[in-house]
Amino acid sequence: LFVNANGNNSVQAALDSPAEINTNAPVSVEAWINAVSVSPKRAIVNYGYQGGSTLPVEDREFSYDSGGSGVVSGDFGNLDTGWTTAPNTGVWHYLAYTWDGSNITAYLDGLQDVQRNVGAICKTVPTFMQIGSGIGGTGVNGGNDVADDYIACARVESGVLTASDV
Repeated sequence: LFVNANGNNSVQAALDSPAEINTNAPVSVEAWINAVSVSPKRAIVNYGYQGGSTLPVEDREFSYDSGGSGVVSGDFGNLDTGWTTAPNTGVWHYLAYTWDGSNITAYLDGLQDVQRNVGAICKTVPTFMQIGSGIGGTGVNGGNDVADDYIACARVESGVLTASDV
């Protein structure tokens, strides 16, 4: 990773996202964050191109906010999923997100918070990965949905985390 020198204090990968987490492949994301605010949308991890409401979704944005797409967003697509439990500010939280190819499951501090079947709608393309903000349009260097919060660690891995893994 290298630090984005163009603003927003986000970190951007120097290489494209690995093949095993692109297309509709299963992926899991873990992050340890301390939120300053939970509104508006705040991207923790993002890759793919934001392309609007058409399917298949080409963007995966794992977020932490109280909005309707606060768990994961497909940029206005059917993937948008909100948290059941409103997140807190000012304390450290462990977040885990897992995608099995048709279901999104999110955990807050080790407990399952939401699970939703959205179907096999992802066509995520390889792009730089962004930690701390979303990728704007088809560009890079962040800028959308900035998470101006504390992120101690973020990990993206292929495959599905089970409840016992979390």
